[in-house]
Amino acid sequence: MLEAFSGKVCILRSRGRCLNRTAASRSQTWLETSAVKSNMKYFLVVLLALCAISSAEVSPKFKELFLKALESCNKEAKLDKGVIDKLVKEEEIPANDNEKCYAACVLKEVGVIADGHFVTEEAMKHNKERYTGDNIIKADGVVQKCAGSIPKDVKGDCELAFQIMKCKRDEKKAVNLPVPNKRLRQPLLRLFVSPIADARFGHRVLHFALQIRGRNP
Repeated sequence: MLEAFSGKVCILRSRGRCLNRTAASRSQTWLETSAVKSNMKYFLVVLLALCAISSAEVSPKFKELFLKALESCNKEAKLDKGVIDKLVKEEEIPANDNEKCYAACVLKEVGVIADGHFVTEEAMKHNKERYTGDNIIKADGVVQKCAGSIPKDVKGDCELAFQIMKCKRDEKKAVNLPVPNKRLRQPLLRLFVSPIADARFGHRVLHFALQIRGRNP
């Protein structure tokens, strides 16, 4: 705001001092630059998070198949989201019959269990969609080891799913194989995991960056 000061025009006050036009212009430029830097820091944080999501090893195809199974099977099991997160992200072992049967339903939906058997070929096919590089070899080794160690007299798909999950968890730890499912954000909130939603989110981030650039060329 313009104001009279000692017979002169005061362009801007700073800490009680009256700044002339040059000083006021420098002060205004500094404020604008600080605002831009603050906005860019926020943008970079969002962009890095988006890149981390985009670089996840889990393929969009497997992600869609897996999430459909999680959602469909829970219509009967009615498990809390927290329980599903633990089973999926942390690879915890099912704690009761309902959780075992939920796991069996999911594994049947993705083709890993069929006709009461552990379908290793299907499990290894999914490994190529869940891992990259040497981790595919590790994951295939886990499947093969579990195929040979799971008891042959397991009764029912629910118990078979339990044995598969238990064996795979233990063998993955033994070979230090990461859990790609941890990168699935909010498994039952399909809006945030679909490729379309990811693309829209990326578009909004890019639009935000262009707005900043447009205001501050």
